[in-house]
Amino acid sequence: MAWLSGNRAAGIGGILRVCNSNIRIVFSKSIGVADSNLAERFAAFEAFKLFISSLWVSTHKLLLESDSTNAVMWISNPSSAPWRFRWLINNIENIKRLIPNWSVNDTLQEANVVVDILANAGINRVDGFILVQES
Repeated sequence: MAWLSGNRAAGIGGILRVCNSNIRIVFSKSIGVADSNLAERFAAFEAFKLFISSLWVSTHKLLLESDSTNAVMWISNPSSAPWRFRWLINNIENIKRLIPNWSVNDTLQEANVVVDILANAGINRVDGFILVQES
C-alpha cells in the first residue's frame, strides 16, 4: 500500500505466492483518494478477491501479510474495525467464508519492499496491472 500524506492519491500492490515461494499473482492499481488505513484494507480486499478467483483456493492456504497492525487486527477481528471501514471489512468477511484455509500475519515493513514499489507505481496507474503465472 502507498499513499501521499493524508487523504490524497493512493495505490495498492501485492504479491500472491504458493507455498514454495514462487510468485503466482502480482497486482498494482490506483484506488483514488484514501488514507493509509483505507489503502491497507483495499489491498487486503484485492488479495482476497484474487485468491478466491484463482486455481489455488481449494489446494493452498492464503497467508496474508501486512505491515499494518491495524489491518491485521481488523481482518482477524472485524468487529474491532472503525465504522467507516465496516463496508469494506464486511466484503472481506464474505470472501473469507469461501476460503477454506487462510491466516493473516503482521510483518516488518522492510519485508514488503517489492509490495511498496508496486503500490507506489499504482498511484498513477490509469488501469490496474495484474500478472498471473498459472503453472
